[in-house]
Amino acid sequence: MTTATKYPCPCCQQPTAVYKCGFNSTGSQRWRCRRCQRYFTPLRKPMGHAPALRHAALRLYLEGTSLRAIGRLLHVNHQSVANWVAAAAAHLPAVVSAPTAGESVEVAELYTFVGKKQPATMC
Repeated sequence: MTTATKYPCPCCQQPTAVYKCGFNSTGSQRWRCRRCQRYFTPLRKPMGHAPALRHAALRLYLEGTSLRAIGRLLHVNHQSVANWVAAAAAHLPAVVSAPTAGESVEVAELYTFVGKKQPATMC
């Protein structure tokens, strides 16, 4: 038991009645108050992945990389990547309106060639 006066108890505000009492699941130091017997963590570590990592995953997804490949590249679970993509898609507008209507339409010649192609005949 180490007595510390650095962090007062958030419940009873007694700075001299707290001592270190292990670590929580994220690795942050836990403290316990001798007076009220409560545990608290004054300096919590943030949980989850960094926003930069999420942004990188979304960019890779937009470039056509599969969810599992993104997970392997960024060392995260592929389901996390799928959740990030779904959350980003939820923020998009339902209907995208065109700024101006075009006057002409370009059609590729390949479509007309494939659509009109005759089956080969046997001689």
